[in-house]
Amino acid sequence: MLHNYLSLALRNLRKNKIFSFLNIAGLTLGPIGAYIILIFCIMRRSGIGDTFQMMKKITNISCAIAWALLIPSILCAQKAPYSSRFKGIKSIYFGVYHGDLKVIGHNSDTVEISGISQSPEEMPVTKVSGKKLVFSENSKVDGSSPDWPVWTLKVPQHTDFDINISGGNVSIEYITGDINCHLGAGDIKLDQIDGAVEITAGTADIDLTRSKGKFEGNTGTGDVNLDEVRGTFSFNSGTGKVKVINSVVMGTSQFNSGTGDLFFGGKGGVQADLSMNSGTDNALIELDKLNFEGTLQLKCSKSGGHIKAPFSFDEEKEERHGKDTNLVKTKKFGNKKVVVTVATGLGTASAR
Repeated sequence: MLHNYLSLALRNLRKNKIFSFLNIAGLTLGPIGAYIILIFCIMRRSGIGDTFQMMKKITNISCAIAWALLIPSILCAQKAPYSSRFKGIKSIYFGVYHGDLKVIGHNSDTVEISGISQSPEEMPVTKVSGKKLVFSENSKVDGSSPDWPVWTLKVPQHTDFDINISGGNVSIEYITGDINCHLGAGDIKLDQIDGAVEITAGTADIDLTRSKGKFEGNTGTGDVNLDEVRGTFSFNSGTGKVKVINSVVMGTSQFNSGTGDLFFGGKGGVQADLSMNSGTDNALIELDKLNFEGTLQLKCSKSGGHIKAPFSFDEEKEERHGKDTNLVKTKKFGNKKVVVTVATGLGTASAR
Protein backbone atom coordinates (compact mmCIF):
# COMPACT_ATOMS: atom_id res chain seq x y z
CA MET A 1 0.00 0.00 0.00
CA LEU A 2 2.81 2.42 0.90
CA HIS A 3 4.54 1.63 -2.40
CA ASN A 4 1.30 2.41 -4.27
CA TYR A 5 0.92 5.74 -2.50
CA LEU A 6 4.53 6.73 -3.22
CA SER A 7 4.31 5.78 -6.90
CA LEU A 8 1.03 7.66 -7.26
CA ALA A 9 2.50 10.69 -5.51
CA LEU A 10 5.54 10.78 -7.83
CA ARG A 11 3.30 10.44 -10.88
CA ASN A 12 1.17 13.37 -9.78
CA LEU A 13 4.25 15.44 -8.95
CA ARG A 14 5.42 15.07 -12.55
CA LYS A 15 1.99 15.78 -14.03
CA ASN A 16 1.05 18.72 -11.77
CA LYS A 17 4.29 20.55 -10.99
CA ILE A 18 2.82 23.95 -10.04
CA PHE A 19 -0.03 22.54 -7.94
CA SER A 20 2.31 20.11 -6.17
CA PHE A 21 4.92 22.83 -5.52
CA LEU A 22 2.35 25.11 -3.91
CA ASN A 23 1.00 22.28 -1.74
CA ILE A 24 4.43 21.11 -0.59
CA ALA A 25 5.77 24.61 -0.02
CA GLY A 26 2.73 25.65 1.96
CA LEU A 27 2.55 22.51 4.08
CA THR A 28 6.30 22.53 4.76
CA LEU A 29 7.39 26.17 5.05
CA GLY A 30 4.37 27.33 7.05
CA PRO A 31 4.98 25.10 10.09
CA ILE A 32 8.75 25.63 9.82
CA GLY A 33 8.31 29.41 9.99
CA ALA A 34 6.08 29.08 13.03
CA TYR A 35 8.59 26.83 14.79
CA ILE A 36 11.49 29.19 14.03
CA ILE A 37 9.64 32.16 15.49
CA LEU A 38 8.64 30.16 18.56
CA ILE A 39 12.17 28.83 19.19
CA PHE A 40 13.75 32.24 18.60
CA CYS A 41 11.43 33.86 21.13
CA ILE A 42 12.07 31.18 23.75
CA MET A 43 15.86 31.26 23.37
CA ARG A 44 15.92 35.07 23.28
CA ARG A 45 13.99 35.38 26.51
CA SER A 46 16.02 32.65 28.17
CA GLY A 47 19.34 34.25 27.19
CA ILE A 48 20.74 30.94 25.91
CA GLY A 49 24.13 31.52 24.19
CA ASP A 50 25.12 34.27 21.81
CA THR A 51 23.41 35.14 18.56
CA PHE A 52 25.64 32.86 16.44
CA GLN A 53 25.03 29.80 18.60
CA MET A 54 21.34 30.59 18.74
CA MET A 55 21.05 30.76 14.96
CA LYS A 56 23.03 27.54 14.58
CA LYS A 57 20.65 25.69 16.89
CA ILE A 58 17.62 27.15 15.12
CA THR A 59 19.01 26.04 11.74
CA ASN A 60 19.57 22.46 12.92
CA ILE A 61 16.08 22.22 14.41
CA SER A 62 14.51 23.74 11.27
CA CYS A 63 16.22 21.18 9.00
CA ALA A 64 14.92 18.33 11.14
CA ILE A 65 11.41 19.75 11.04
CA ALA A 66 11.61 20.23 7.27
CA TRP A 67 12.51 16.59 6.65
CA ALA A 68 9.79 15.44 9.05
CA LEU A 69 7.15 17.43 7.15
CA LEU A 70 8.36 16.89 3.58
CA ILE A 71 7.18 13.31 2.98
CA PRO A 72 3.68 13.84 4.49
CA SER A 73 3.43 17.00 2.41
CA ILE A 74 4.18 15.10 -0.79
CA LEU A 75 1.60 12.44 0.06
CA CYS A 76 -1.01 15.07 0.89
CA ALA A 77 -0.34 16.84 -2.38
CA GLN A 78 -1.43 13.85 -4.44
CA LYS A 79 -5.18 14.41 -3.93
CA ALA A 80 -7.55 17.25 -4.62
CA PRO A 81 -10.93 17.71 -2.90
CA TYR A 82 -14.13 18.10 -4.88
CA SER A 83 -17.41 19.58 -3.73
CA SER A 84 -20.45 20.88 -5.59
CA ARG A 85 -24.18 21.58 -5.13
CA PHE A 86 -27.14 21.48 -7.50
CA LYS A 87 -30.86 22.19 -7.16
CA GLY A 88 -33.94 21.02 -9.06
CA ILE A 89 -32.39 17.65 -10.04
CA LYS A 90 -34.74 14.70 -10.65
CA SER A 91 -32.32 12.11 -12.03
CA ILE A 92 -28.57 11.48 -11.92
CA TYR A 93 -26.24 9.61 -14.26
CA PHE A 94 -23.08 8.55 -12.44
CA GLY A 95 -20.42 6.99 -14.66
CA VAL A 96 -16.78 6.51 -13.63
CA TYR A 97 -14.05 4.01 -14.40
CA HIS A 98 -13.43 3.16 -10.76
CA GLY A 99 -14.27 4.46 -7.30
CA ASP A 100 -16.62 3.89 -4.39
CA LEU A 101 -20.03 5.56 -4.38
CA LYS A 102 -22.18 6.30 -1.35
CA VAL A 103 -25.67 7.75 -1.87
CA ILE A 104 -27.80 9.06 0.98
CA GLY A 105 -31.33 10.34 0.47
CA HIS A 106 -32.47 13.34 2.50
CA ASN A 107 -35.49 15.63 2.81
CA SER A 108 -34.10 18.47 0.72
CA ASP A 109 -34.17 19.61 -2.92
CA THR A 110 -30.38 19.99 -3.02
CA VAL A 111 -27.87 17.53 -4.49
CA GLU A 112 -24.57 17.66 -2.62
CA ILE A 113 -21.54 15.93 -4.15
CA SER A 114 -18.27 15.55 -2.28
CA GLY A 115 -15.20 13.43 -2.78
CA ILE A 116 -11.48 13.24 -3.32
CA SER A 117 -10.01 13.20 -6.83
CA GLN A 118 -6.43 12.17 -7.53
CA SER A 119 -5.39 15.55 -8.97
CA PRO A 120 -6.93 18.74 -10.42
CA GLU A 121 -6.50 17.34 -13.94
CA GLU A 122 -8.61 14.35 -13.03
CA MET A 123 -11.57 16.18 -11.53
CA PRO A 124 -14.94 14.73 -12.61
CA VAL A 125 -17.06 16.43 -15.22
CA THR A 126 -20.57 17.51 -14.21
CA LYS A 127 -23.23 18.73 -16.62
CA VAL A 128 -26.88 19.62 -16.06
CA SER A 129 -29.38 18.94 -18.83
CA GLY A 130 -32.85 20.00 -17.78
CA LYS A 131 -33.47 18.20 -14.49
CA LYS A 132 -30.82 15.56 -15.13
CA LEU A 133 -27.32 15.72 -13.66
CA VAL A 134 -24.52 13.92 -15.51
CA PHE A 135 -21.48 13.04 -13.40
CA SER A 136 -18.71 11.45 -15.46
CA GLU A 137 -15.00 10.88 -15.15
CA ASN A 138 -12.50 13.10 -16.93
CA SER A 139 -11.03 11.47 -20.03
CA LYS A 140 -7.53 12.06 -18.59
CA VAL A 141 -8.06 9.62 -15.72
CA ASP A 142 -5.52 6.82 -15.63
CA GLY A 143 -7.54 3.64 -15.14
CA SER A 144 -4.53 1.73 -13.80
CA SER A 145 -4.24 3.88 -10.66
CA PRO A 146 -4.35 1.82 -7.44
CA ASP A 147 -5.96 4.65 -5.46
CA TRP A 148 -9.74 4.68 -5.85
CA PRO A 149 -11.62 7.87 -5.10
CA VAL A 150 -14.66 7.87 -2.81
CA TRP A 151 -17.71 9.91 -3.81
CA THR A 152 -20.58 10.82 -1.48
CA LEU A 153 -23.88 12.07 -2.87
CA LYS A 154 -26.61 13.51 -0.65
CA VAL A 155 -29.72 13.75 -2.79
CA PRO A 156 -33.49 14.23 -2.56
CA GLN A 157 -35.11 10.89 -1.73
CA HIS A 158 -37.16 10.79 -4.94
CA THR A 159 -34.07 10.98 -7.21
CA ASP A 160 -33.70 8.38 -10.00
CA PHE A 161 -30.24 6.89 -10.57
CA ASP A 162 -28.37 5.42 -13.53
CA ILE A 163 -25.00 4.15 -12.24
CA ASN A 164 -22.16 2.75 -14.32
CA ILE A 165 -18.90 1.84 -12.54
CA SER A 166 -16.25 -0.57 -13.79
CA GLY A 167 -14.78 -1.23 -10.36
CA GLY A 168 -15.82 -0.11 -6.89
CA ASN A 169 -18.39 -0.48 -4.15
CA VAL A 170 -21.88 1.05 -4.20
CA SER A 171 -23.92 1.92 -1.11
CA ILE A 172 -27.39 3.50 -1.43
CA GLU A 173 -29.89 4.27 1.33
CA TYR A 174 -33.14 6.19 1.84
CA ILE A 175 -34.07 6.46 -1.86
CA THR A 176 -37.62 6.25 -3.25
CA GLY A 177 -36.67 6.74 -6.91
CA ASP A 178 -35.74 4.08 -9.46
CA ILE A 179 -32.18 2.70 -9.54
CA ASN A 180 -30.36 1.18 -12.50
CA CYS A 181 -26.87 0.00 -11.58
CA HIS A 182 -24.15 -1.56 -13.76
CA LEU A 183 -21.06 -2.67 -11.83
CA GLY A 184 -18.07 -4.55 -13.16
CA ALA A 185 -16.53 -5.63 -9.86
CA GLY A 186 -17.32 -4.68 -6.26
CA ASP A 187 -20.19 -4.96 -3.79
CA ILE A 188 -23.65 -3.38 -3.78
CA LYS A 189 -25.54 -2.53 -0.59
CA LEU A 190 -29.06 -1.10 -0.70
CA ASP A 191 -30.97 -0.11 2.43
CA GLN A 192 -34.47 1.38 2.79
CA ILE A 193 -35.21 1.61 -0.93
CA ASP A 194 -38.77 2.21 -2.14
CA GLY A 195 -38.77 1.93 -5.92
CA ALA A 196 -37.74 -0.21 -8.88
CA VAL A 197 -34.17 -1.53 -8.82
CA GLU A 198 -32.25 -3.22 -11.62
CA ILE A 199 -28.69 -4.46 -11.00
CA THR A 200 -26.22 -5.99 -13.43
CA ALA A 201 -22.81 -6.98 -12.05
CA GLY A 202 -19.89 -9.08 -13.19
CA THR A 203 -18.40 -9.92 -9.79
CA ALA A 204 -20.36 -8.52 -6.85
CA ASP A 205 -22.28 -9.40 -3.72
CA ILE A 206 -25.74 -7.85 -3.57
CA ASP A 207 -27.22 -6.94 -0.17
CA LEU A 208 -30.76 -5.55 0.02
CA THR A 209 -32.39 -4.68 3.35
CA ARG A 210 -35.54 -2.99 4.70
CA SER A 211 -36.93 -2.14 1.27
CA LYS A 212 -39.99 -2.57 -0.92
CA GLY A 213 -40.62 -2.44 -4.64
CA LYS A 214 -39.62 -4.34 -7.76
CA PHE A 215 -36.10 -5.75 -7.67
CA GLU A 216 -34.05 -7.41 -10.40
CA GLY A 217 -30.43 -8.46 -10.03
CA ASN A 218 -27.86 -10.46 -11.97
CA THR A 219 -24.34 -11.21 -10.78
CA GLY A 220 -21.80 -13.53 -12.34
CA THR A 221 -19.87 -14.52 -9.21
CA GLY A 222 -21.38 -13.17 -6.01
CA ASP A 223 -23.91 -13.83 -3.27
CA VAL A 224 -27.39 -12.31 -3.02
CA ASN A 225 -28.78 -11.49 0.45
CA LEU A 226 -32.23 -10.07 1.15
CA ASP A 227 -33.54 -9.17 4.62
CA GLU A 228 -36.87 -7.50 5.43
CA VAL A 229 -37.78 -6.83 1.80
CA ARG A 230 -41.29 -6.74 0.29
CA GLY A 231 -42.04 -6.84 -3.42
CA THR A 232 -41.42 -8.67 -6.67
CA PHE A 233 -38.04 -10.32 -7.19
CA SER A 234 -35.90 -11.71 -9.98
CA PHE A 235 -32.36 -12.52 -8.87
CA ASN A 236 -29.77 -14.66 -10.64
CA SER A 237 -26.27 -15.63 -9.53
CA GLY A 238 -23.86 -17.68 -11.60
CA THR A 239 -21.84 -19.20 -8.76
CA GLY A 240 -23.04 -17.53 -5.55
CA LYS A 241 -25.53 -18.25 -2.80
CA VAL A 242 -28.98 -16.68 -2.53
CA LYS A 243 -30.40 -16.09 0.95
CA VAL A 244 -33.81 -14.48 1.57
CA ILE A 245 -35.04 -13.97 5.14
CA ASN A 246 -37.91 -12.08 6.77
CA SER A 247 -39.21 -11.03 3.35
CA VAL A 248 -42.56 -11.07 1.57
CA VAL A 249 -43.11 -12.11 -2.05
CA MET A 250 -45.90 -9.87 -3.39
CA GLY A 251 -45.59 -10.60 -7.11
CA THR A 252 -44.44 -13.50 -9.29
CA SER A 253 -40.76 -13.97 -8.37
CA GLN A 254 -37.73 -16.16 -8.96
CA PHE A 255 -34.34 -16.86 -7.38
CA ASN A 256 -31.76 -18.80 -9.40
CA SER A 257 -28.17 -19.92 -8.90
CA GLY A 258 -26.00 -22.02 -11.15
CA THR A 259 -23.74 -23.50 -8.46
CA GLY A 260 -24.91 -22.05 -5.14
CA ASP A 261 -27.32 -22.81 -2.33
CA LEU A 262 -30.76 -21.16 -2.12
CA PHE A 263 -32.60 -20.39 1.10
CA PHE A 264 -35.95 -18.72 1.79
CA GLY A 265 -37.25 -18.44 5.34
CA GLY A 266 -37.72 -16.36 8.45
CA LYS A 267 -40.76 -14.29 9.38
CA GLY A 268 -41.92 -13.46 5.87
CA GLY A 269 -44.62 -14.56 3.49
CA VAL A 270 -45.41 -15.77 -0.02
CA GLN A 271 -48.43 -14.08 -1.59
CA ALA A 272 -47.59 -14.87 -5.24
CA ASP A 273 -45.93 -17.60 -7.28
CA LEU A 274 -42.30 -18.23 -6.39
CA SER A 275 -39.63 -20.27 -8.18
CA MET A 276 -36.30 -21.28 -6.61
CA ASN A 277 -33.77 -23.12 -8.81
CA SER A 278 -30.22 -24.30 -8.11
CA GLY A 279 -28.24 -26.09 -10.78
CA THR A 280 -25.91 -28.20 -8.64
CA ASP A 281 -26.50 -27.24 -4.99
CA ASN A 282 -29.28 -27.28 -2.42
CA ALA A 283 -32.55 -25.32 -2.36
CA LEU A 284 -34.45 -24.98 0.92
CA ILE A 285 -37.65 -23.22 1.98
CA GLU A 286 -38.79 -22.86 5.60
CA LEU A 287 -42.57 -23.05 5.82
CA ASP A 288 -43.20 -22.91 9.57
CA LYS A 289 -42.71 -19.13 9.98
CA LEU A 290 -44.07 -18.15 6.56
CA ASN A 291 -47.67 -19.19 7.29
CA PHE A 292 -47.72 -20.52 3.75
CA GLU A 293 -50.98 -21.37 2.00
CA GLY A 294 -50.87 -22.77 -1.51
CA THR A 295 -49.19 -25.53 -3.50
CA LEU A 296 -45.60 -26.58 -2.87
CA GLN A 297 -43.62 -28.41 -5.55
CA LEU A 298 -40.22 -29.97 -4.88
CA LYS A 299 -38.22 -30.94 -7.98
CA CYS A 300 -34.89 -32.61 -8.63
CA SER A 301 -33.09 -34.50 -11.34
CA LYS A 302 -33.90 -38.18 -11.08
CA SER A 303 -30.34 -39.07 -12.02
CA GLY A 304 -28.57 -37.18 -9.22
CA GLY A 305 -30.85 -35.00 -7.06
CA HIS A 306 -32.78 -35.56 -3.85
CA ILE A 307 -36.03 -34.38 -2.25
CA LYS A 308 -36.41 -34.00 1.49
CA ALA A 309 -39.41 -32.94 3.61
CA PRO A 310 -40.86 -33.84 7.05
CA PHE A 311 -44.34 -34.54 5.61
CA SER A 312 -45.93 -36.86 3.07
CA PHE A 313 -46.81 -35.61 -0.41
CA ASP A 314 -50.17 -35.56 -2.15
CA GLU A 315 -48.73 -36.43 -5.55
CA GLU A 316 -45.51 -37.78 -7.03
CA LYS A 317 -44.68 -37.88 -10.72
CA GLU A 318 -41.91 -37.78 -13.30
CA GLU A 319 -41.59 -35.24 -16.08
CA ARG A 320 -39.21 -34.95 -18.99
CA HIS A 321 -36.86 -31.98 -19.12
CA GLY A 322 -34.83 -32.22 -22.30
CA LYS A 323 -32.77 -35.42 -22.09
CA ASP A 324 -33.17 -35.58 -18.34
CA THR A 325 -36.05 -36.79 -16.20
CA ASN A 326 -37.16 -34.80 -13.16
CA LEU A 327 -38.85 -36.15 -10.08
CA VAL A 328 -41.70 -33.87 -8.87
CA LYS A 329 -43.46 -34.11 -5.52
CA THR A 330 -46.46 -31.90 -4.66
CA LYS A 331 -48.12 -30.92 -1.39
CA LYS A 332 -51.10 -28.59 -0.87
CA PHE A 333 -51.46 -26.26 2.12
CA GLY A 334 -54.87 -24.60 2.10
CA ASN A 335 -56.85 -23.44 -0.93
CA LYS A 336 -54.88 -20.41 -2.17
CA LYS A 337 -53.81 -20.46 -5.82
CA VAL A 338 -50.18 -19.75 -5.04
CA VAL A 339 -47.51 -22.12 -6.37
CA VAL A 340 -44.01 -22.37 -4.87
CA THR A 341 -41.47 -24.44 -6.79
CA VAL A 342 -38.19 -25.47 -5.17
CA ALA A 343 -35.92 -27.22 -7.66
CA THR A 344 -32.36 -28.50 -8.02
CA GLY A 345 -30.41 -30.44 -10.55
CA LEU A 346 -27.85 -32.39 -8.51
CA GLY A 347 -28.48 -31.10 -4.97
CA THR A 348 -31.32 -31.50 -2.48
CA ALA A 349 -34.66 -29.72 -2.82
CA SER A 350 -36.17 -29.54 0.65
CA ALA A 351 -38.84 -27.95 2.83
CA ARG A 352 -39.20 -27.85 6.59
